[in-house]
Amino acid sequence: SKVADLSEDNGGRPIQAADIDALFDQLLEPANKNYFDYWHQRLRAELGIPDEGYAITLLDTACRDPQGASRSALQGILGRQIQDPEQRDERLGYLLDVLVNDGYLVEENQRHRFRFPLLREYWKRRIAP
Repeated sequence: SKVADLSEDNGGRPIQAADIDALFDQLLEPANKNYFDYWHQRLRAELGIPDEGYAITLLDTACRDPQGASRSALQGILGRQIQDPEQRDERLGYLLDVLVNDGYLVEENQRHRFRFPLLREYWKRRIAP
């Protein structure tokens, strides 16, 4: 793993926060995008159109804050694409179930946030507008 490599490269020196930050940035470089592209591509295969686009919109919103997004914020953002409130709420419930069950998001303190900080940062840097 990259952390084990980092430990060896330090010549026995304890790993510092700056070392982890540098590794984090290295993992997010375009050369390593294949580690993360799967998560984006999987949405199309799993959900199809138009749900793929809705899910990306939800993930884009959730990635902006490390604490995630509230359900009301997600409803509001999805409301731009689905005008009917009943249909919007049904799609939101379905999509949140999928995104939680598939490991993209977790619900914590009435907010939906990315399960993995590294995936969140990738999404924020490479996918979200």
